[in-house]
Amino acid sequence: MPFKIFFAIILISNFLISQGNNLKVWGWGWGGFGNLGNGKYLDFNYPVQALDIEDVEEISAHDYSLALKKDGTVWAWGPNGDGQLGIGEKGGSYNCPVKVLYLEDIISIDAGGRALALKRDGTVWEWPRYGTGFYYPVKRDDLEDVIAISAGGSFNLVLKRDGTVWAWGSNYYGQLGNGEVNYDIWNYQDTPSKVLNLENIVAISAGYHHSLALKADGTVWAWGYNVYHQCGTLYNPEFYDRVPVPVQVQNLNQVKKISAGNSHSLALKEDGTVWIWGDVGDYNTSIPEIIENLISIKEISAGGSHSLALEENGTIWSWGYGWNGTIANGRPEWEKFFSPVKLLYLKNAKIISSSLELWSSLAIAEGLNYLADIFIPAVAKAKGAEGTNWKTDLEIYNPEEGENCFKVYYVERGKDGTNLDACKEICLDGRKAVTIEDAIYNLCGKENTAGNIRIERDKRLFVTSRVYNQKEEGTYGQFIKGVTENEAILKDEEGFILGIKQNSNYRTNIGFTEVKGLSTKIKITFCSSEGEEVSSKEIDIKPFSCEQWNLKEFGFPDTDNGYIKVRVEEGGGVIAYGSVVDNKTGDAVFIRAEETIPTAIDGYLLVPVIAKKGGGYGTNWQTDLWILNNSGEEREVKFTYFVGHNYYKNSIIIKPCEQVQIEDIVGQLFPEAGASFGSLFIINTADLISFSRTYNKTEEGTYGQFIPALKEMELISLQEEGIIYPVKCNQDFRTNIGFTEYKGYYLYLDVELTDGEGRLLGNKRYNVDWYGNLQVDLFKDMGIECKYDKAYAKIKILDGWMGFVYASIIDNRTGDAIFVPANSLVNFY
Repeated sequence: MPFKIFFAIILISNFLISQGNNLKVWGWGWGGFGNLGNGKYLDFNYPVQALDIEDVEEISAHDYSLALKKDGTVWAWGPNGDGQLGIGEKGGSYNCPVKVLYLEDIISIDAGGRALALKRDGTVWEWPRYGTGFYYPVKRDDLEDVIAISAGGSFNLVLKRDGTVWAWGSNYYGQLGNGEVNYDIWNYQDTPSKVLNLENIVAISAGYHHSLALKADGTVWAWGYNVYHQCGTLYNPEFYDRVPVPVQVQNLNQVKKISAGNSHSLALKEDGTVWIWGDVGDYNTSIPEIIENLISIKEISAGGSHSLALEENGTIWSWGYGWNGTIANGRPEWEKFFSPVKLLYLKNAKIISSSLELWSSLAIAEGLNYLADIFIPAVAKAKGAEGTNWKTDLEIYNPEEGENCFKVYYVERGKDGTNLDACKEICLDGRKAVTIEDAIYNLCGKENTAGNIRIERDKRLFVTSRVYNQKEEGTYGQFIKGVTENEAILKDEEGFILGIKQNSNYRTNIGFTEVKGLSTKIKITFCSSEGEEVSSKEIDIKPFSCEQWNLKEFGFPDTDNGYIKVRVEEGGGVIAYGSVVDNKTGDAVFIRAEETIPTAIDGYLLVPVIAKKGGGYGTNWQTDLWILNNSGEEREVKFTYFVGHNYYKNSIIIKPCEQVQIEDIVGQLFPEAGASFGSLFIINTADLISFSRTYNKTEEGTYGQFIPALKEMELISLQEEGIIYPVKCNQDFRTNIGFTEYKGYYLYLDVELTDGEGRLLGNKRYNVDWYGNLQVDLFKDMGIECKYDKAYAKIKILDGWMGFVYASIIDNRTGDAIFVPANSLVNFY
């Protein structure tokens, strides 16, 4: 893949637009300059809708975005530091579309280092015009009879009706194709010149510093920058890394479409296959190679460091670097994908187009897909070891305005989960919640069984489960959020289960649920806290099935602080988890496996709840922290602990593959903070995984609650709405709600509390200072009677930037807390 990820755009055909379909503009990835057009300056690793733009026929983007409307006008959004929005002035940025000045009867647009627009009369308009100081479109009097335009990173191309190609701009890399190279990087040739050796051209594509042209005979020609072999030829013997005149790309014919990126090139053949050359990810090649697993493709788009392909059925595929979420598959934002992955969320796109600046993408599509199945990986209706008696309740919330119907499937451990009949189809009214007690028995009629639940849906749905030991000694149990394949460990990926314990006080089960409907082989390796691989075992998992074993069944040794490495060797993907069971009460703590994220070395994670203090009902709270270093090198990990307006710093050294457990992190690292409650920022987090355990340190308290350290994209942003479900207040349980500010500004939030039928119980607004924490008794603080077994809280950030919101459901008898994070309503996939 090329060096940087840049803007990509997906377009709907004019035919579909003219049919009156409900088409929207969507964006994802880096949005720091308002590039996504959704009224925010934030990143998103899933599509968000651009605002106030309709009847769009074409769209294009660079570090800014352009849209051509059906009425021939052009609109723009994003940064305007160079006057690239064409509004008559430079400076600032716009996160919603604004109208470009003086353009009408436009039939095509393209955004590059400079923006181009083509009028119906064959004239070309450009902005900002080099050397003029004009920050609005200016007609180029030296061009006419043009039928296609293409804006590159530092130069521009046009195709005339006679099949010739003309270029202007920088010629530092020979990108003008006139046989010359100008080694003055600041030189700009403003007069178009004819590109040599080209005739019968039917399509052009300007990359960042190189170009492609397609001849009528299906051959492809390239020129310009070639250090990554993106021109399809070896180093030019005369100009080394520059090709100043078009040369034919080797071993490539029967091509119908082309796309030039930053350091790579794409071609689409008549048979629907896609070919790539240049920087293809982990090596460079001058010989075009077929991209496996792409068939029936009708459009291609080469971006800066990622690519897009559009299937005939409207499915979008993407691959490359996922910086800031530009792959838009909900996966961690810094992952690399050298094979195409399906864009899960958008449906029925018709045309795609990429540009070459910043790490973002745009689309025009009919709407969002919500087709990924939801899995609850560990459920039971059975008696277990040590006299335990397990039950599972389901908590389901419908965030849609209207009715939402879905099917519930149950798969017993070890059985093939394909071709099963649904236990039941459930329809839930809009904005309603339901609790299904003892779900395995009441929905599926099964007893003495354990397995997983799979929910098939086509709309947004929020599903959690409560798995608990129904005994006098048992507490509230374990909150387990429903997840999709986006959060699974897929083929050739690794995940890690931290905090494993197997001793006289605790035992650990490990389990796996298959999510792709494929027979899957996994390898599990037990590692000591020092990172030594003690023993390993390979396991086969049937499609959609699950398995669970105690560590002793694998012969793994007793440990006070070990971890498990899970690798998917063959097949589909798994949700992996550990279940640490308290031998005294039988209560279990669910720890889902996490993958390490190759973030920047100065990235940071948030642990939203850190405590060392007494609480209500005689509780005594403490927080332990686990950190795994999977970077392969020794790492100094830095911490900042925020308590109100005060903060405390410390750091530790972690060896490669080492898992460090810090018991009582406040007492150990920040003793000067004393009895306190706050949040922890972990800095220098590349290839690190971290969990915290916040628990009531009393005789009645159990193991506590594992809370994973959070990444920025898991938080709620300005003007977003989030939901917390379930919350409850009755004689057995009470609910606290907490807020953590993340960006060093402030938060101004509105919280609505609603019962399970959607009736408003109350609302209140809260202020949180920079990096601050606030936690209150939810029902008590709103003056609501404590008599509700099920309710949900809706949160909206009205002002500020970004924060984390959570609920803590506390067992009044033992003081143990269950941590329930808020989820953004725009990310219920």
